[in-house]
Amino acid sequence: MLVVAHELDLTDTFFTSGAVRLLGADIAGQLSLRGAKLNGANRDGEALVADGMKVGNHAFLDEGFEAGGVVRLNGANIGGQLYLSGAKLNGTDSSGNALFANGVKVGEDAFLGDGFEARGAVRLFGADIAGQLYLSGAMLNGTDGSGNALVADFVKVGTVVLEYPFEASGTVRLLGAQIAGQLTLKGAKLNGTDEMGNAFAADQMKAGDTVFLDEGFEAVGVVRLIGANIGGGLHLTGARLNGTVDSLVADSVKIGGHAFLDEGFTAEGKIDLHDAQIKGSLSFADAQLSGTPALLATGMSVLGELHWRPRQPVDGLVNLERALVRRLVDDWSRPAAYWPPKGNIRLVGLTYDGFGGDAPATWKQRLDWIRCSHIAPSGGSPARFSSQPYEQLARVYSQAGQDTEAREVAIARREDLRKYGHLSRPRWFGNWLLGKTIAHGYKPLRAVVMLLAVYLITLTALLFAQHHGAIAPAKDTQKLNPSPAALGYDCKAYPCFYPAGYAVDVVVPLINVHQAENWRPNGWGWAAGIWGATGAGWALSTLAVVGYTGLVRKVEK
Repeated sequence: MLVVAHELDLTDTFFTSGAVRLLGADIAGQLSLRGAKLNGANRDGEALVADGMKVGNHAFLDEGFEAGGVVRLNGANIGGQLYLSGAKLNGTDSSGNALFANGVKVGEDAFLGDGFEARGAVRLFGADIAGQLYLSGAMLNGTDGSGNALVADFVKVGTVVLEYPFEASGTVRLLGAQIAGQLTLKGAKLNGTDEMGNAFAADQMKAGDTVFLDEGFEAVGVVRLIGANIGGGLHLTGARLNGTVDSLVADSVKIGGHAFLDEGFTAEGKIDLHDAQIKGSLSFADAQLSGTPALLATGMSVLGELHWRPRQPVDGLVNLERALVRRLVDDWSRPAAYWPPKGNIRLVGLTYDGFGGDAPATWKQRLDWIRCSHIAPSGGSPARFSSQPYEQLARVYSQAGQDTEAREVAIARREDLRKYGHLSRPRWFGNWLLGKTIAHGYKPLRAVVMLLAVYLITLTALLFAQHHGAIAPAKDTQKLNPSPAALGYDCKAYPCFYPAGYAVDVVVPLINVHQAENWRPNGWGWAAGIWGATGAGWALSTLAVVGYTGLVRKVEK
């Protein structure tokens, strides 16, 4: 409860072998412990106890300041800046904490960088810092009992800077933090994890500007951004995420700009972006994705481009089900564009408006890309067959004016249904028949060509039958003399036999040239052949009609 009208100066030559207590102190000016050596601690392991302290100006605990126990600033209110740069916090409490500053209020900046060292955890839970929180160059060499090196949950701050050579032996926590500007950990080394394997935990964090985890950033555990709201971009260019099971867990993250996981980005474990909302583009250019699975992005929304150009082939599962992408940019100058092998890609529900890239895929390569999801991976089961990936691809080709490619994809969808769709035998046969005849309604001219072939075969057979007496009059000719014959008859008393016309009557439905009324095949074998030709004619004519009208496509859909 000390009241100081001006300044409290405990600098340089100030040494203690016990705790310094400033509980509830009210210092109108500045507090300086610059260079002070607090070598002792009370029985709770505390070297400086200043909970609830008020400082009207700056608070200096820097440039050689040392504490052999915990420094406590819980609920302190510092009107100016808080300096701990160069300080050495060599003591901890029984829970492993070196600095307790929960709920501290700092009117300007808080500097804990440039040589700041702590052998225990630094706690800034619920701190309110009007300017920046600066820890660049800090060494957080200790952790609390849960493995945390920095606990800044629900902190309110202007910007957060933890740049190289910042290092932490435990988790850096910013759960629910509200950062008005940028968060930057460029080149930071996060060398430890908490009990759950997290190296950086910022679930539900709000950052008004860009988050930088790049330029040599490394994390031995999971980087968590679940439900985070980032007003600018997310930069992980060149970052190394060494978590072997999960590397980046950012489901439901909202990113106002671009997300860069590229140019040397490496993830040893899974990247989880399901239900992420990215207003810009998402880039995996020159990235190395080694996890199994490699990428889970179900329900992800990317309003810009998805750049898929990893450094090497990706073997783990890539799940893009229900994802929305404005444009898909991949590089097919590489084998299969380095998409995962058969059985390790999921595309059901993926929607996109078009493709980009200097080496675009052919329609056949795109079909192989889709088919990869229907084949069972080693030791697993394939995804259920779905028409949506084919329809999506066909729609994109159609909108781009590539009607031939759109038609081929539509045909392939129905062909693949027979291969991957587990059809019943009747449906399988129907599918097969439509595919072999009119390509499921997309090539109805095939039926016309087949109908012409049946006609020519029938005509040839009738010419042969005519010369071998296998065609007889169909009406009563007993009163006619001579009796009518298919060959060599003068056609005065009975209509002549014309093979071409008879073939039309037999093969082409609804066209009647009256040959079949007057002549018939002579013998069961010839009759069976004529009936077969008639049946084939009806079937092919029907297929031609339903193909041209599009009815078969509606039924199969």
